[in-house]
Amino acid sequence: LTLPSTIIRTIKLVVASLRAMSSVNDSRYLYDIQKKMEAMLKYQKPAERDQKLLQYYIDQLFTLPCFRTTVVPPPGFGIFARYVRELHIPIPGYPYNMKMRLTGPRGSTIKRMEDFCQCSINVHPVKYDHVIVYIACVDYINVSRWKVDLAEKCIMEILRIPANGRDVVYQMQMAELAVRNGTYESRMMYFH
Repeated sequence: LTLPSTIIRTIKLVVASLRAMSSVNDSRYLYDIQKKMEAMLKYQKPAERDQKLLQYYIDQLFTLPCFRTTVVPPPGFGIFARYVRELHIPIPGYPYNMKMRLTGPRGSTIKRMEDFCQCSINVHPVKYDHVIVYIACVDYINVSRWKVDLAEKCIMEILRIPANGRDVVYQMQMAELAVRNGTYESRMMYFH
């Protein structure tokens, strides 16, 4: 059974328009969240702020794009096991402190990574440009390996610096730190 090319083109157009509408809705939602957070920071004293609401705004605005997707692990089989991987990551000449880049402001980046990958991640610095990362997961053995592989990919994605010079990870971490420290200035933080 083959579909006529006009139906295929129509389906592609509908899917493309749905994706565009979804990204527009996400953009509007994040813009509204940003405005609400700016109003909270501008008009409320730090002691009067609802910290849970502020944390919600921070989580919505500063979650990296790679952690916004939903991943589904493979079906589990076998036995439950603790799977641990040790990564030695030396990058000579790396312009940032690798431990701080992976950890993020007040541990937020690594917490989001652990929530996304559903495993424990510990970062131990050796030097400025060399870290040892321990990733551990307790699940079915195939699911544990999959989660640890996912965590390794996330770590490498965070450490990657784009060739175009626009370092979104650094910009979002610095903007989040400014909000947390109370030194935030009204500027566009929307990076998605």
